[in-house]
Amino acid sequence: MQNDGVRTLVDIGDPSNLYHDGGPDWWKPRPNLARSSTPTASSTFNGYSVANVIDGNQNTAQLSNMSWANVSGVLPQWVQLDFGANRTFSKVELFTSSGFELRDYDVEYLDGATWKKVAIVKGNTFTRRTHEFQAVTSRYLRVTCRLGPPGQPTYTRINELEVY
Repeated sequence: MQNDGVRTLVDIGDPSNLYHDGGPDWWKPRPNLARSSTPTASSTFNGYSVANVIDGNQNTAQLSNMSWANVSGVLPQWVQLDFGANRTFSKVELFTSSGFELRDYDVEYLDGATWKKVAIVKGNTFTRRTHEFQAVTSRYLRVTCRLGPPGQPTYTRINELEVY
């Protein structure tokens, strides 16, 4: 950006979330494919809607209006995003609840009739995890939750998913 010969620096956030659309000088944010997807889950604890995982809120508080949680207490459990059509993506950001971090999980996409893993996580203690991988094309993304926090190991929570 220029203004009377003075350059203005603009914070663009994470540069890996940008793409060039072929225009002269315009880099645009890559769209978060999760925001326009349809989420489903293997089970949902009362009040912890699966819709929370695509609402755009990165808050990691452990509150029912901030996250999805499974109901059955039996693992594995999963959250799946349906993009409605094939989409190409190479990055998944996962946000989980502070103090109730999702410990073990897999990030997968559907290839024909087979779920293929792009990330296998064991022993996670972070509320935000970035998973980058070679670009894949699929209509579906799934996070299979295998272990919750030490105090509630059979209950898992996902606050937000972002897919680029």
